[in-house]
Amino acid sequence: MLRYLLTVSIMIYLTYGILPEKTQCSQYPRLTSLPATSLSATSLSTLKDSLPDIVLGPGGVAGFYSLGISHYLLNHFDVKDKRLVGFSAGSFTLIFMRLSPEKRNSMLQEIFKCNEKSASNAMRHIMDKVETTTTLDDYDLNGASIAVSHPGTIALYDHFLTIQQLSRCCKSSSFIPFVTHDSGMDFYNHKLAMDGFFYYKSFLKQYPDPPLVINPFMFGRYSNSAWDKIKFIFGIHPLKTTSIYQMYLYGYHDARQNHSFFEKYLQPIHSSS
Repeated sequence: MLRYLLTVSIMIYLTYGILPEKTQCSQYPRLTSLPATSLSATSLSTLKDSLPDIVLGPGGVAGFYSLGISHYLLNHFDVKDKRLVGFSAGSFTLIFMRLSPEKRNSMLQEIFKCNEKSASNAMRHIMDKVETTTTLDDYDLNGASIAVSHPGTIALYDHFLTIQQLSRCCKSSSFIPFVTHDSGMDFYNHKLAMDGFFYYKSFLKQYPDPPLVINPFMFGRYSNSAWDKIKFIFGIHPLKTTSIYQMYLYGYHDARQNHSFFEKYLQPIHSSS
């Protein structure tokens, strides 16, 4: 119980205590994941013209629903030249979208085999498969970034040397103490790291026009209320009652039902049948 109270306290503090206002989020550094090495911050005025086209948002374990949506987009729309950024669970969706087509189906099969009911165990299982069944060469990460929250800012990481670095970045982007991980603290690139969720809304405010945002709540299948967030912290979430495969199917089905919605942002590559 104490660890749950600590988690709630940390999340409240991060959400309401140290997050900057929009005017303070004027810079989003794009960084390399090289140990002890980081690129200089890119000012928002420079970044404006290169903001990602598709934002893969957070969603907890319901991120497997987003996986289904994203797979539908890969099959029916031209997304190969689109710039992507992944937040929290969206970081896992991002690397799936950038995985070579020859390996996507086998990766899906590995994901569907996971019967874990806890968020941390499911993450551990899937990222182990990423590290043991793929290499960095299997991914086209050009124009792809993973968002990780650090004290006072958010970093967009887009350069990795090994598959382990890529996997580690995804884990840090999804770090909620004692919920998605067994530990209470996490570090990435020699900095205290937290879930990309904490700066997600501030990041979206930088867009002059709304981008395409993929998340589990976009079609009303799942709720994103404060009560749902609290339940997630205490381990009450869709993975307890729904399989990963079923959540994926829900996402794919709902994307197909809303094909015309995506045509506002993307060019179809063939019919929606």
